[in-house]
Amino acid sequence: MVNPLFISLCIILAILFGRMTNVDIMMYESKLLAQASDIIERGNFSYYYIYSAGPLILNLTSLLGDADLYISDTNMYPTYDADSYKLHSATCGQDIIEIPESFEYPLAVGIYGHAEYSVFTLEIWDVPNYEYKNKYWLLVTKDAPTNIDETTRNEDTNKKTNNKPISKKKKAKSTSSTASSIFSLLEVIQLIFL
Repeated sequence: MVNPLFISLCIILAILFGRMTNVDIMMYESKLLAQASDIIERGNFSYYYIYSAGPLILNLTSLLGDADLYISDTNMYPTYDADSYKLHSATCGQDIIEIPESFEYPLAVGIYGHAEYSVFTLEIWDVPNYEYKNKYWLLVTKDAPTNIDETTRNEDTNKKTNNKPISKKKKAKSTSSTASSIFSLLEVIQLIFL
């Protein structure tokens, strides 16, 4: 009979090896286009807006604490509510998301802090083996776009500013946050068993 401790050790090593392999491949085949670092307090969002042409890879590394990544091309203030973002990554540690070519720009990137203080680095990479029609160009800003239709903004646009706590009304929405929590739990389970 195989020792359960040995099986657990093998699973942990497989997960760590898989993460190192994926990160190494991305780092060697891609070009770093931009990088931003910041500190965010618990329960707050920090927003970045990306202007580019073509697909991208976003790599969020939590240096201290834990930060999660929420991305939308229609909502300028994505949160952890499932209907406010199109892509997200809520893992402990490194969060990597590939933005498809079909996304419209500007791209809103919401970074949520879980720990008392989360120190993070957001790196933006090109996609390997993608033939960009134009030269690489990228603009990253913390200022929200002003020429976006009002229908694409959150209903809380006037209430919400950068790095402010989410209102209690947002926290009261348990149905969509429960769905988001379930997806996050499934991501963790996937990391463990795949």
